[in-house]
This record gives sequence, structure tokens and C-alpha cells, in this order.
Amino acid sequence: MTTTARQFGSDTSAVFRDIRDRLVKSRRVVHHRRELLNDGDSSYVMTQCIKQGMLVRVAHGFYAESAKWADLKPERQHVEYAQALARQHPDLQFSHATAALVQGMPWKRWRIPAKLQCVVGSQTKRRSSASVQRRHFDLDDKAIRHNGVLVTSAPRTVLDVACESEFAIGLACADYVLVRRLATKRQLLDAISENSHRYGIHRARLVVDLADDRIESAGESFCRAVIHQLGFVLPTLQHVFWDGRTLIGRGDFYWPESRVLVEFDGKVKYLDETMLAGRSTSEVVVEEKRREDRIRALGIKVIRLTWADLSSPDDIEQTLAGAGVPKRR
Repeated sequence: MTTTARQFGSDTSAVFRDIRDRLVKSRRVVHHRRELLNDGDSSYVMTQCIKQGMLVRVAHGFYAESAKWADLKPERQHVEYAQALARQHPDLQFSHATAALVQGMPWKRWRIPAKLQCVVGSQTKRRSSASVQRRHFDLDDKAIRHNGVLVTSAPRTVLDVACESEFAIGLACADYVLVRRLATKRQLLDAISENSHRYGIHRARLVVDLADDRIESAGESFCRAVIHQLGFVLPTLQHVFWDGRTLIGRGDFYWPESRVLVEFDGKVKYLDETMLAGRSTSEVVVEEKRREDRIRALGIKVIRLTWADLSSPDDIEQTLAGAGVPKRR
């Protein structure tokens, strides 16, 4: 009797149980088939597990528990697959979007690449596969290992992203790196100067010029990118407002000449336990309303923008222009 016939004869449930036990004991989401099968097991087992709804095929040779995989956001799915591939190929150097996501940099969910991205050297002839995009750039001699995954350094990652992705994503990644002290502004500028002839370097230079360590969330980065691309004068960041001698608080984007304040209203301040600091969501909402009323009492127009607003830049342009926010010459 063949291995396959034996496994899927009287011993079918035992094979499934072995794989299920491995999935339960492991904290990993994506597994290579060698991590799930016993010696002598046929890969036909994996096909049956997929048919039974236990596993989902992530890429050739890589599988995830169906329920866990479905619960993950796209950016986390991307990272989990990168970690699984890195276990099989520890010297593979991930880059661009994959390096950014592995290091926790923000990304627009609907722009996450379907393939993992890595650099393989400018001289190699290795081609991309169905799930891995191999980029023929020089390897990063300052690459780091993050949670077991070899990725390009933060300055190199920002450079790659800023050159090849949309402006807003590049700015969000650059802000993130500066805020978390993963690199200095000088290091980002050095990466730009060392690649001055690269395609997209002008956009990358603008990204680094505008990057700021005072940004407090990814939403603020994306919002500021939209404001810049609409041609408005750059606002003052984190402006402090006072009511006499009493501190009211800080505002995200402020134009003092027009007396206009834009606040980006992301969900994180109402849901993140750290930012709630023991308060309920309703208490934070009330506090925000009181703070906003006090700022308005100073004769300042307050405009709130959300993630949904960022998908309608024409409406933002009309709102800001109507409030008197000036544009660049």
C-alpha cells in the first residue's frame, strides 16, 4: 500500500490530528510544508487539509491555518509570509514594501503588494516568481535582522519606498522612521545623496525634506501629504494653544495667518489603551469636544478630517480654500 493510500485509509484522522496539533502548538501563522509534515508523509496530505478547510495555501509550499489567516489584516498576512520564507531562506534580503511592513512602517492597506519584495543584487539574473518579486538593486551592506527577517536598513528602506511608491506612503514611512529614532534626518539625506541618479530620486528628496519627527500618527502623515499635494502652504505642526495662562492643548496642523486649525481624527485615540490612559472612549470624545470649543473661542476655525476624507482630496481642497488656507506660489 502506498504512503498516500495508507494515510488516507484508516489513518486519515490521525494525520489530520498531527497537523492540527502542530498548528495549535505553534505561534506562527504561515508554515512551510516541511514544518507540518512528518518524515515520510506525502504532500498529498496538504491537499486534503485544504479540502477539509483546515489550511489555506499562501504560496507554493507555504500554508496557513484557515481561520487565523482570515482574521489577519493584509499587512500582517504579508509579514507572516515573509517570516515563513525567511526561515527557509535566512539570507534572502527583503526590501521596499516588505522591508517597510516588517519594520512596522505604515502603508495604505489597498496598496500592499501581492508579492514579497527583495533585492538580489544588480548582477544576478534570478527572476521573480509567482509570490516573490526579486529586485535587481545592490544589496544593502547595512541590512538588519528584524524578528528573524533580513531587511534593508531603515534609511535604505525609506529610499526604496520613496523612489518607487506614491508620495504619501513614502512620507508616512519617513515620518515613522524619524519618530521612532530608527534613523536620523542626516542618514536619510545621506541615502538620497548616495543615489542621486536613481529613478524617482526627486520625489524621494522631497519626502525626506518634509519628513518630521513631530508627527503623531500614520493618519497625520497621509493627511499632510494630501495637503502638500493640493498645493497649500505647509502648516505649523503641533501648535500649542493657550487660554490666557491655561494650556488648552496642541493642534495637528495650524495656519496662524489664516487662523485655521486642521485636526486629523483617527480612531487610534479612541481605541488604543495607551492613549486612552484609563479613560473610556466616551470620556475622550467629551474631552476632545471641550478642547475644540475652547480653541474655537479664540477665534480659530477648526476643521476635522478623517481617513474617509483622505479619499476625497477635491473636497479637502474646497474646504481648506474656503477657510482661507493659502496656497504656495
